[in-house]
Formats: sequence, C-alpha cells, structure tokens
Amino acid sequence: MTNNPINRTRVLFCDLLNLPRGKFVPTSYANGGKAGFARGVFGTTYDRDLISAPGADIYRGIPDMDLRFDDQRRVGWGFAGGYDIALGDLHVDDKPFGLCARGQLRRTVSEWQSQH
Repeated sequence: MTNNPINRTRVLFCDLLNLPRGKFVPTSYANGGKAGFARGVFGTTYDRDLISAPGADIYRGIPDMDLRFDDQRRVGWGFAGGYDIALGDLHVDDKPFGLCARGQLRRTVSEWQSQH
C-alpha cells in the first residue's frame, strides 16, 4: 500500500451472484452517507445480459435504490491506495431492500438469536 492521501471512496455491495458491485465517488460525496444505484444490477447475469429478475423491475424503468454506508470505512483494502471503501445495506423507499444479501443476513441472525 502506498501513502497516497485518501481522495475518493469506493462504495460496494454484493449482488445475488455474490459479485461486488460499486463505484468510485469523491470522498466529500461519500460523507453524505449514501449513494444511489440502479436496481437493474439484480437482473444482470454473469454474461452481462439483462433479464427480468424479480426485484430488478426491468419493465418499470429500472428504479433506483440507495446504499446506506456503515459508519466505519475500510482503509488499506485497495490495491493502489488513495481511497477507502464504504460498505452498507441497500434501501428502497427508506426501507431495507429485500434483495440485499447483507440485510437478509442481519435479519436471519437476529431471528436466530431471538430463538436461542
């Protein structure tokens, strides 16, 4: 890792194929706590074909979803340096998005803990 100052943030989430999806944004933008993405990512296959998968809303104009970042940023995960990484949970209309694997894991663990 180099000693480059952090001037951008890579915002990431995993799709249903467990592929990392994200983009680079200025750190000042990431400080707002969220970034928008198109739900169509959930209708994208390994071959980058766009299919009408449930939740992707391909025929409704591929609406947006928000990735709300965790408070903690990961520094040093990148190869080139000069950026940090923000992970988070997906939301639609200010509610947790059902296709967010991270959110589903949280709900599942919470249900399991309440039973034990």
